[in-house]
Order: sequence, then C-alpha cells, then structure tokens
Amino acid sequence: MKKWLMDLFSRGSLLPEAEEYLLSRGGKRETIESLGIISWDSVPPEKSPDPVFNEKYFVESSCRLTECILTPYWSLKNEIIGFEARKYKIKWITDFRVSPDIDWCTFWIGSNQDSLEKLWRGGSAWIVEGLFDLFALDWVIPTSDVILVSVQARLVTKHIEYLRRFTKFVHLCMDMDKPGRDGVYKAARLLREESLQHRVVKYGPGKDPGEIWDRGGAEELREIFL
Repeated sequence: MKKWLMDLFSRGSLLPEAEEYLLSRGGKRETIESLGIISWDSVPPEKSPDPVFNEKYFVESSCRLTECILTPYWSLKNEIIGFEARKYKIKWITDFRVSPDIDWCTFWIGSNQDSLEKLWRGGSAWIVEGLFDLFALDWVIPTSDVILVSVQARLVTKHIEYLRRFTKFVHLCMDMDKPGRDGVYKAARLLREESLQHRVVKYGPGKDPGEIWDRGGAEELREIFL
C-alpha cells in the first residue's frame, strides 16, 4: 500500500482550479509544492491493493476522491503513510492512514526532509490544527522555523516523541474554540512533563489563523502575530 501511495503521488499533479483554490486560501506556490499536494480529476484512478481503501472510496465505477486535494502524511523514513483529502468545490474532508504503519509512526502535515533539517539547525516548531492554518502562519513566522499540522486539536505520545527528538522549542497555536483550548493545555502539560520549552500562542479576533487569513489576508496576520 505504501508503494502504491508513493507511486500515486509521484505521478500526480495539481489541477489549475485546485491550485487556484489553495492560493485563495493563503497557500504559497512553493509551500504547496513542498507539501507534495496533488489533486485527482474526474477520471477514477486505478484501484488500490488495499481492500479497505477500495471499500471506503470506490463506489461501482466512481471514486469519492475525484475533485479532491490530497495532502500526504510523511513518515520519518520519507514514505507516504496516508493523506488528508478535501473537496475544493464542496465542503467534504476525509483522511486515510496505512495500517499498521500509522499505529507506530508519527504523522503530521508539514513534516518532510526540509522541515527536519530546519529543526535540526535550531528552528522552532509551530503546531496548528489544519492545512489552512499552516498556510496562514507561513506568511508571518521566521523562515528558519517549521509549521506542523497535528490534524486534530491534540498531541499524542508519538507527536511528543517527535518534537523531543527534533526541536528545542514549541509554539502551540491551535484554534481558539473550546476543543482547541482544551487540546492546547493538554499538549502543554505533556510538553512540560518532557521538559520541552514551549509557549501557548493566544491571538484574536478569529477562531484560527486560517480564518484570520480569510478575513484580512497577510496584513492582518502580521498585525496579530508579529
């Protein structure tokens, strides 16, 4: 399955309308490319060797992942072990994770060879919940730092192990709603237990950095975060 995913993403490209959507949500072309994001057109791709994947996403001769933006989850071995998929014409998000690999691998959106090298050189890690939050902060944080998407409003043991191994300072910049606040304080407790330096980033108005981008673009993001 991992090989099938690697082949799929290596052959994939980003359709113009999908790229236009990502750019409108704050993505920079170089960031979109570095994340390895692709999209599928209306032609169903070949079926996966994984029956669970096929059962989840293929219905008769059609694929539920058409007209989707696919963002890969990378492992520390530089292998794709899953992805997040979202429609760019309607609101629909799903994700898929290769089992059993995902059970013991740390996965983020934003973790790749370039980000690991930045962390090794002393860069800080900024933790956000979603892809569009990554796009937003990419306009304001130092280029020496790294933005990692936890996908959920929480950090688990594998996330903490990753951070302890690769960085010395963590900025927790999760959503300002109740799930985000609950998640950020639990994450801060875990980081304290591991003696990892960190800070909880408080900001507003706006539920998350992506929402701030949608409202005021890079200018408002700089006013709030710089």
